[in-house]
Amino acid sequence: MQYHQLTINTITPLANDAISISIDVPLNLQANYGSLAGQYLSVKLTETANEQRTYTICTKPNEFPMRLAIRQVTDGIISNAITKLRKGDSIYVSAPMGRFAHHIDSKAENHYLLLASGVGITPIFAIMQAILHGEPASNVTLIFGNQNAERMMLGEEVSALKDSFMERLHLVYVMSRQPQNVDWRNGRLDGAMVENLMNLGVLPNTLNDVFDMVYICLPGTARDEAITALQEADMDKKRIKSERFVSTNILEETKNVALAIDAVTSPKMLHDLTVHLDGTAHHLTMNDPQQNILQAAQNQNLNVPFSCQAGMCATCRCKLVTGDVAMQQNYSLENWELEAGYILACQSLPRSKQVVVDFDAV
Repeated sequence: MQYHQLTINTITPLANDAISISIDVPLNLQANYGSLAGQYLSVKLTETANEQRTYTICTKPNEFPMRLAIRQVTDGIISNAITKLRKGDSIYVSAPMGRFAHHIDSKAENHYLLLASGVGITPIFAIMQAILHGEPASNVTLIFGNQNAERMMLGEEVSALKDSFMERLHLVYVMSRQPQNVDWRNGRLDGAMVENLMNLGVLPNTLNDVFDMVYICLPGTARDEAITALQEADMDKKRIKSERFVSTNILEETKNVALAIDAVTSPKMLHDLTVHLDGTAHHLTMNDPQQNILQAAQNQNLNVPFSCQAGMCATCRCKLVTGDVAMQQNYSLENWELEAGYILACQSLPRSKQVVVDFDAV
């Protein structure tokens, strides 16, 4: 995964614990940073740094400078460091990636339902503004959940879109820790909230008749519960696209659990690993029973894509061509991807003598 050194243009407060930064992209590199609405960039502080984090592009596709929204996380190495940077400082940024994205169809006449809470608004906002600007005959309904107004990311930007597209954008705000005047606006945005909104008529019971596509970005179990509620209301699962986000602390806990499992279940044998990356086959030998495919590739200085290392983001998605692996955790790959042979390199330990994976087959 190639990174380019890019310069910070502006740093702007977004909430009491969040900022946005805009990044200049030289004209000769802009072709590398063409994106779909909802995609993200991987960011690291120095060229050789191992730590990296992903942040959603909040500007419209192919709009420069690019803008990222960043929530400061307790003990977060990248987020805390970025808040200390200034205009003119540099960071290292990958090309856009991510499958939770919207393809604009200027002739579409669709109605989209968007569910977002907390930092989950970042890809949802990108998708929403792209639809409103790029599909003039389409409409959007956004259910936006937050703890309170002080932590609402992109709140002013969402309101500005509402002012610009009053007839095509319907907004519903809910708060989990700030009392609202209307009872049903109080609570966490999850499956129970979705059911309640349907019972009250805020959302229609005949979802398939109204909404052509649903985009969901909610934390942890809230995402799963919301999907279940929609499917129980006969929303076609093929019309539901979702992404899960979690805090840095949860990611670290997840990685620690994976290591504990690996220590018990990994067989002690030599494994011949072949990694196809950027058109080249790299042949490796693995002899550490706790080492996953991503770690083995990194130890040989292969520039494979990765981010969370906890099975959440699917950045390290690759195709298993030959052999068997044990994938300890998976919170991102869909059933069709698993059936097609895709795995997460950060969670996969070889279980056969020979293993071949292809990072180009994505």
